[in-house]
Amino acid sequence: MQLPLSKMSPKSSFVICVHKLYVIICLFCTVYLIASTFYSISFEKRIVGLGFKPLQTNVTIHANITKLISNNDKTQNIHTSDLSNESFICDYEKTNTTHRKTTSLSFEDHRVNALRPARDTWLSRVTHKYFFSSTPYPSLPITVIEGAGEDYMSNMKKLYEGMKIAYQEHNQTAKFYFLAGCDTFVNVPHLLKRLDEFNHTKTLVIGGHPFGHTCYKKKNQTISGVTYPSGGAGFFLSAALMEMMYPKIDLFFQDDWPNENVPYSDVALNCFAASLGVQPSFVPGFWAFTPEETVTLDGLVKFHADREPNSFHYVSPTSMYILDEFYVFQHIDRLANDKNLNELVKFTRQFVAAHYELLRIIKTECTLPPVQST
Repeated sequence: MQLPLSKMSPKSSFVICVHKLYVIICLFCTVYLIASTFYSISFEKRIVGLGFKPLQTNVTIHANITKLISNNDKTQNIHTSDLSNESFICDYEKTNTTHRKTTSLSFEDHRVNALRPARDTWLSRVTHKYFFSSTPYPSLPITVIEGAGEDYMSNMKKLYEGMKIAYQEHNQTAKFYFLAGCDTFVNVPHLLKRLDEFNHTKTLVIGGHPFGHTCYKKKNQTISGVTYPSGGAGFFLSAALMEMMYPKIDLFFQDDWPNENVPYSDVALNCFAASLGVQPSFVPGFWAFTPEETVTLDGLVKFHADREPNSFHYVSPTSMYILDEFYVFQHIDRLANDKNLNELVKFTRQFVAAHYELLRIIKTECTLPPVQST
């Protein structure tokens, strides 16, 4: 499952000092994001040392997630995944204006409730972004992939058609293309910092949390397997690799990959890269599960070994808001403690602009029932 990055505009975005493209493809949608050079922002100055002290404010962030992420308390009773998965932005039925008590199982409501949290949080500060789906929805930046469908297997077509669209639109400026899940929380400053040691002119796949799987050719012939980075946690493709892949994408997915039998887009894409002689580079900070699940599976020591996580996967809607709130305050604290006023002002203005753009979007997608006169 996957996502992408862009420039800051009325659609809101995370302003970045280099050209990068970021892509996400998931079960019901694909999202592209692009980061371009619009403001000269130094992430080296933004992301200061780990020993900073949070500013004293009157804002209370969800206690459990704060303890877990910051390691400020030995308590390990984290339950963010148990919180309601229902969107709390607009939960009124379109037909009778009654408040619904449980999340609707219809596709449209599922898509809106699943994608709003990403749109409203970290993704609101990313510029070029696209959700890929076979069905448009007015308040989401959806690019329609004709005939893709909306079942699990549809992510294959959304992946390779979305890659082509992203490459066609941004091959002159994008340095990296990032893919991740629609239920993935991404810390963009941390994510971009991982690229410092890499050159976009080299053919690269960059990710983490590796898994293994068999590769195929001619639909049913198994060949040597590949160790691939978690698609849910997200991974980068360099511009050079996208240029190499672009003319061969259709042939690989139509002639070689058994789409219906092995509908795993992250596996397929990494097998495609391997067929071109490209093996992935693994870096820390890509987590294939939620923070609490990661602690359960790997323990606190491993979880805190890297203090600047890039992403968490399988994040529930409510937890998406909690994580974003935590990391936004952390980012502001770091800039303030570093006395980096210029970038603090830039980030604050960007955040406020994104906030009001979201309010305008929400107003168009959700009309509350009228107040009855007494």
